[in-house]
Parts: sequence; C-alpha cells; structure tokens
Amino acid sequence: IEELGPGKLRAQVSGTACTVRGAYAAVPLGHAADAYIVAAKAGRDYAVCLVERAQPGVKATRMHTIGGMPLAACRFKDAQGVVLATGEGARDEMDALLLRSRLMLAAEMTGGARAALEIAVEYAKQRVAFGRPIGTFQALQHKMANMSIRIEGAQAALYYAATLLSQKKPARAACAAAQLQALDAYRYAATEGVQVFGGIGVMDESLISIHFRHAKTAELLLGPVATLHNHIADELSHPESRAMATTLLR
Repeated sequence: IEELGPGKLRAQVSGTACTVRGAYAAVPLGHAADAYIVAAKAGRDYAVCLVERAQPGVKATRMHTIGGMPLAACRFKDAQGVVLATGEGARDEMDALLLRSRLMLAAEMTGGARAALEIAVEYAKQRVAFGRPIGTFQALQHKMANMSIRIEGAQAALYYAATLLSQKKPARAACAAAQLQALDAYRYAATEGVQVFGGIGVMDESLISIHFRHAKTAELLLGPVATLHNHIADELSHPESRAMATTLLR
C-alpha cells in the first residue's frame, strides 16, 4: 500500500476540504470500511485525507484472492473528503500510520502461524498410521518443534516493536524485523503444517490449506522484502537509534 498509494492518487486541497481522484490496488477490508485515510499527491506535496465510503465517487470492489484475505480495490472519482494533514505533517502522519498498520499485519501473521501449528498438532494426535498416532513419530515432532521456535521468535520481535512504538521511540527497524520474523514463521508453519497433513493438506476442505494460501497473500501485501531489510539498515546508520536496533541482532 505504501508504494501504490501516493503514486496513484491525486488531491486538490482547498482549506480543510479536498477532492480525491485515483485508486488503491488492494485495501484490507476496503469493501467493509466506513471511511478511508488516503495519502494523495497534492501539487508538489502530499496530503492525508479522510474520505467516507458513502461519498459520491467512491467505489470499493471486493477482490478474490488465493488466500481468502478480504481485499478490495478502492477507486475515487472526484470524491469529497476532509484534509487531516499536509506537507511534512502528512508524511509524518502516513509514516506513523503505515508502521502501525504493518505491525498489525505482522501480528495477524504471527497469530496465523500459531493457528497453523495448533491445527497440525491436533491432526497429528488423531491421525493413526502403522497402529499409532503420527504425532508419536520423531520426524513430525521435530517439524512441529521447529514451527513453535519460529513462532516464539516472531512473537518476541512483535512485542518489542509494539513496545517501542507505544513509547514513541524509533521503531522502523523493529517493525521491519517483526514483519520479517512473522512472515518467516507463518510461511514456515503453514508449509510444514501441510507436510504433517500429507496429501489432504492441499485440499480446500483442509484448514491448513487456508493458512498456506493466506501466508502467501500476506507476503505479497508486505511489498518487496528487500524494503524491510533497507529499513533496518537505514535505522542502524542513526546513532540515536542504533542501540535499540542492534538489540534485534543479539
């Protein structure tokens, strides 16, 4: 959203009112939202505007995704809104909002990874092969143990980033690390969960298959993974935030 938003929308600002034109390609729950906070190019600068979905010129179309994530394509055709911030203030507001939004996505992925683990564990207790539950086989126990380790690491990174953000401390690197950890944990847990299930794990009626597809959709929403690495590298270059950022590498 960060890359697609400001480059695709334009706003005409007049005092506290604005007119927005353009589109966002993929907005989580966009078809169910009452209003949208949009970042749009306003002349040579940016503006952050609040546009209600009931306004004329606003259209949100539900998208069908491989993972079932509720996304919508939101289009604005001369939609009227209220200006929340302009200039540098707009950039700061959007930066803070995007950090929180991405951290919420990391939290969702971490929760999804834990759900995938729980589903795999429950199945391993019930599925019987060679006269005993498959959960007693050491190879599958190792898979589920590794899933748990990655999930705990993702949760720790998530809590650390949320703490810094709530204390209004530099948190860009911490949020990027939390997203990377959550993505890795979700992707790993979903993939290994499918292996625990075997062939039925890729069928639509299997709950683990939903997480497998959802993990891929979440990965695409984050944008280029290299961008997250750049956020960490950039913050390491600032002396005032280096001590907190290096904590992530210990």
